[in-house]
Amino acid sequence: MKEELTSKYIANSVIIITADYLGQEVSCLDIAKKVWETKAMPEPVMLGTYSNAAQDAIDKILSAGLGEKADSLGELFYHTGQFLVPIEVHQAIEEIKKDFPTVTGGILAREKFSVAILNVSDLGWWQSTSFKPDDDIEFKTNRVLSNIQEIRTEYARRNKTEVAIEHTDQ
Repeated sequence: MKEELTSKYIANSVIIITADYLGQEVSCLDIAKKVWETKAMPEPVMLGTYSNAAQDAIDKILSAGLGEKADSLGELFYHTGQFLVPIEVHQAIEEIKKDFPTVTGGILAREKFSVAILNVSDLGWWQSTSFKPDDDIEFKTNRVLSNIQEIRTEYARRNKTEVAIEHTDQ
C-alpha cells in the first residue's frame, strides 16, 4: 500500500516539475523536487496540499493547451531525470514560428532523448538537433539558438532586398 502511494507522489512530482518547466505557476515545487530526488512520500502533513498542487498544475497545463507537450516531457523527465532541451530552445522555436508562418517545427520528446526540429520551407532549410542525457547540452542549445538567429537574419536580408526593389519600381 505504501509503495503504491509513494508511486503516486512520485508521479505528482513529475507533474509539478513539468508544469514549472513549461512556465506555469506551481506550488509545492520544492517538495516535488525532494520527492523526486528521494523517491519518498512528502511529510504526512503536506499530503493533501501536495496532491492539490499536482491537480492545480494539471489544470494549468490543460488550460494553456500544453497537455500533449507536458505528457511527452513528463515521460522524458520520468525516464531520464531531466528535460534535456532547455526552455530557451522551446521558447525560441515558438517565437520564430509566430514571427514567420513558413517556419515549422518543435521539440519531439521520447523516452530517452529529445530532438529540436526546425523546417523553413521557403528557404529550403531543415535542421534537427538531438539532445541526449550525456550530451553537451549548452553546446547543442547554442547551436539551435544560432540557427534560429540565422533564419531571422536571412528573412531580414530578404525583406530589405524586396523593399529596395519595390522602392526602385516607384
